[in-house]
Amino acid sequence: MKKQIISYGDMQESIRNLDRAGNWHSILLLDSCHEGLQDAFVFEESMRFLSLEQQARILRKKSYPDRCKALCNRLLQISGISMATGLPHTQLKYKNGTYGKPQLKDIDGLAFSMSNGERYVAQYIVKGKHCEVGIDLASTADYSGDQDLNNFKEIFSSQEFESLIQCNPTKRAPMFAYIWSLKECYTKYTGLGLNSELCNIDFGKLNLFDSDNTLRRRIGGKEIWFYSHWITPNEVVTVCHESSYDLDQNPHLHHLTLQDVLKQLRKTR
Repeated sequence: MKKQIISYGDMQESIRNLDRAGNWHSILLLDSCHEGLQDAFVFEESMRFLSLEQQARILRKKSYPDRCKALCNRLLQISGISMATGLPHTQLKYKNGTYGKPQLKDIDGLAFSMSNGERYVAQYIVKGKHCEVGIDLASTADYSGDQDLNNFKEIFSSQEFESLIQCNPTKRAPMFAYIWSLKECYTKYTGLGLNSELCNIDFGKLNLFDSDNTLRRRIGGKEIWFYSHWITPNEVVTVCHESSYDLDQNPHLHHLTLQDVLKQLRKTR
């Protein structure tokens, strides 16, 4: 199925239509390197949508790019959930799972997951019964080079490692990013994060792809559906959820701008 990249205005209408249709899922992408954030006034205005505690957490980041990324992550989270629920972002309440995974409080049937990448921050939103979800952004820059290949033997299964070493050397960085995004996405799904044993999450033999790809794997006794898409030649996004007939199809993909996000938040102040 061809990917769908939709503007902010069309996105709002799309979500309204999807909401009437029943279960649905969408990926939201926001460029954290937006030039507007270089303007101190825009940065400060954007920060005002967050609590003082959240602002302080962002300002503790050492580098300005990391501050921008943390800010964009939080803004995308609250604006995306606001659009999906129709509620003002000020009315949204969150809680943390056992391992710290953020979840919506007092809202059933809607799940989300967040990820920071090299350039983008991303959110995966799913409306579905008892649905846990995961998302991860991975970059070819995460691959340190062939000299460190043996270090991955403790992280990848034998077939995953074989997929990496047997591919064209010019394709090893993309293959590494793809495998890494699958594993990290699943740890976001479970909420275990760094507490997971990555070598035990086995995707078997894998093939690289040009644009997007889907696969199912039985992990931990459950059938899990994965969707991956190259958002740039160097950055891949992967999402997952427990396999379900009405959700096992390519999600809508929305590229948002900082102006889109701030517009949504101003509307629901």
